[in-house]
Amino acid sequence: MELIFCGTPQFAVPTLEKLVESFNVRLVVTQPDRPKGRRLELVASPVKQSALELSLPIYQPEKIKTNEELQTKLEEISPNAIIVVGYGRIVPS
Repeated sequence: MELIFCGTPQFAVPTLEKLVESFNVRLVVTQPDRPKGRRLELVASPVKQSALELSLPIYQPEKIKTNEELQTKLEEISPNAIIVVGYGRIVPS
């Protein structure tokens, strides 16, 4: 079964890790890196860090509602399901 995973915070990481054990996660969609701390250095989300460790493809759109590139990726992958855990934005149907 081919899946796309959408998530950002730390509490979404265990779900991603479990899905990878049993399914083909074709794409991880997460929030863009954000400035953090006094120096406002860009910091990757916990889901992105986990996806990098798992060697999964990552996509970080600013917007998803009117994103043609994301729509193209969805059509190319044609997943059986899209799993959303704490993505942080409303995912359109």
